[in-house]
Formats: sequence, C-alpha cells, structure tokens
Amino acid sequence: MAPLSLTDDIRPALIRQEETIIFALIERCQYVLNPACYLKNEKSILPTRVKNAEIPELSFMDYFLLETEKVHARMGRYNSAEEHAFSDNSLLEINPTSSSSKIKPNSININDKIKSLYLNEILPKMCEEGEDGENLGSTCVCDATVLQAVSKRIHFGKFVAEAKFCAEEEKFTKLIRNKDSDGLMEALTHAAVEEKVIERVRKKASHYGTDGIDNAYKVQPDVIAQLYREYLIPLNKEVQVEYLLQRLDA
Repeated sequence: MAPLSLTDDIRPALIRQEETIIFALIERCQYVLNPACYLKNEKSILPTRVKNAEIPELSFMDYFLLETEKVHARMGRYNSAEEHAFSDNSLLEINPTSSSSKIKPNSININDKIKSLYLNEILPKMCEEGEDGENLGSTCVCDATVLQAVSKRIHFGKFVAEAKFCAEEEKFTKLIRNKDSDGLMEALTHAAVEEKVIERVRKKASHYGTDGIDNAYKVQPDVIAQLYREYLIPLNKEVQVEYLLQRLDA
C-alpha cells in the first residue's frame, strides 16, 4: 500500500470537507439557540415525543444523535477510520470489517471534547438566543450534521500525521521515542499554511453565506474563520500529536 501523500491524498480531502462544514453551520444558524435541546433529564421534550425512550435521562439532542448513529453504525459508517461516533460504542451495532486503512490502529476519539466545545463555545457565537419549540427536531438534525462533519475534520488529523510521518520518518521517530509532545506540535505546525486555510474558509463563507438578495450574511464569515482558528485547527493538531505518540506502538 502506497504511503499517504499530503499533496495527493490529504489536502484535497480537507478542502472538500470545508464546504460540508460551512454549509452545515449556515443551516444550523437558521434556528435560534434552543438550549432546551441540550438539557439532560429534561421532562417535557423527549418523554412527550418518544414513547419508552431507551435512555430517558439523555438530552433531546443526545437521544437524536444516538438514534442517528445506531442507523449509521448498522450501515457500516464507523468501520471507516475517519469516522467516530459520539455515542458509546456499547450502544451501537458496529461490525468490524477487514477493510484496510492507511493509518495505524489507535484508540483516539475526542468527540466528548468536540461536543462540549460545540455546545458551550461555538453555538453561542453563531446562533441568536431564544427558544423555538416548533423547531427543536430540526435543530437537532442540524446539530448532528455539524458535529459529524466537524468530528471528521478533526480526526482526519490522524491521516495528516501519518502522511507527515512518512515524509520525515527519521525526524518524527526520534520525537516519538522521546515522547516529546511539544516538539511534535512544533514540527507539525506550519503557521503560513494554517493562515491560508483560514483565509480560504473565510472567502468560501463569504461566497456561500449570503441570501442572494440583499447580501446579508446568515452567519458572519469571520465567525466561521474564527472557529477554524480557535477550534478546528488546534484540535486537529492535538489529534495529530496523540496519533504520533501511539504510532510506533501499532
């Protein structure tokens, strides 16, 4: 199997994912914050909409995400090395396959951190405050789409790290054997490339984010660019470091 290439394999995939994330964020911003969707043990939404809910203490959004991921798991989504469920794997029917992967086996899944940042940091920056009881289900549909797209982008750091390792194996092997997390982060960081990514995302958000009538933005392009700068890129590099620290154990 040919090693991963940053130019041929990684960058085109990351660029394609940008549109998915931008459109998902724009769709979520058509609804207000709807904080009731995220309350655990909430007694008026889930019990009235789902009879005999399997885990009634879950928030409405978590339950929606669980049921969505159950279907996706049965269809094989989480057999892919770039896909990670937010729900506990013990609740899902994941049937491992023998499909090959260009990355090494690893135990990295930071979806709990991603979801916490999404609910507590990202949503309040994007959405207007308020509660809209008629669109709670639609809100959760959008949340699930955003979370899955963002998770894929962040965990794609494993593939980025593998490509960088293959390109400079001796350099990274030394850092890994020394368990030099700071050195790995420094070696993985290319500020100029990151700035190009952020600017490209800003331009795409500017292009896709207007209503086509009075050019009013559904979500400010600077907000989406800021999300990349503050969350997506740093978390992607965090995954890269964690993957490389496990790389030689595989």
